[in-house]
Amino acid sequence: MTVTTFIKFFHHIVKLFLFLLLAIIDLFAMPGIQNLGNTCYVNATVQLINRIKSLRKGIIEDSSIASTLVPHAPPEIRDETLEALTSAQSRRVAIQQWQLQDRCMVRDALKNLLEKLGRKELSAVNPRKFCRLLRCKGNNHAKA
Repeated sequence: MTVTTFIKFFHHIVKLFLFLLLAIIDLFAMPGIQNLGNTCYVNATVQLINRIKSLRKGIIEDSSIASTLVPHAPPEIRDETLEALTSAQSRRVAIQQWQLQDRCMVRDALKNLLEKLGRKELSAVNPRKFCRLLRCKGNNHAKA
C-alpha cells in the first residue's frame, strides 16, 4: 500500500466517522432556547428541568386545578373587585385565587415551552412568552 493510497483510505474513514458522529448527535439532539438578552439563567433552568425526565413528565402531564380556573383577571379588574369586596376574608380569598391563577399561568407557559423543546424538528425555541410572564408575575408579587 502506497502512502497516497493510505491517505485516501484514512480520509474516507475520517469522513465516515464524522458522518456517523453527526447522525448520532442529530438523533439525540434537542432544540435549544434562544437567548433574548438577559434570559440565560432562565434558559439554563428550563434546560435543566427538560433534562430531568420525571420532572418534565410531571409538568407536561399535570392536569390539576389549572384547567378548572376562571380566566386570568387583569390587574385593573382585580383592583375594582377588591374595592367592591367589603370583608377582609373575601379579599384574602380573592387574592389567593388570583395567586393560584398566576402560578397556573406560569406553569402552563413552562409546560408549553417544554413541549416545544421535545419536538426534534425545531432547532431553537423562543421563550419570549414564558419570560414575559415571569417578569410580569415577578413585578406583581413585588407590589403585593
